[in-house]
Amino acid sequence: MRKLAKQCWVLLAVLAAASANAQSDPASCQAQLASSEAIIDRDVGLAKFERLSDQCLRQHFMACSAQSSREMLDSGTAASCSVGYEVLLTRGFAGNFQSLLAWWRSQRETSAKQ
Repeated sequence: MRKLAKQCWVLLAVLAAASANAQSDPASCQAQLASSEAIIDRDVGLAKFERLSDQCLRQHFMACSAQSSREMLDSGTAASCSVGYEVLLTRGFAGNFQSLLAWWRSQRETSAKQ
């Protein structure tokens, strides 16, 4: 019985790790964002983004940053970027804008070097 319980725990750990990796995969993040409806209501948008992993939120934020530096965002994209930013700031940086800004600058520098 103990051996079976141990195997179950190992299986659960493997599945949890696979799920975490899948959630942070860029394609998975894009699919999660694309599969949701457009943001019509702020609370609905917040709920949508709160379900994403921190890594997906960061990827979304950087994609918004890159797109907005190339072109003017349409209203739907701007709303999506705004709500995603809000969730990232609150959850990923505990509301500390200076920390988010420092992270964003480091990401920009890293991508410029590549």
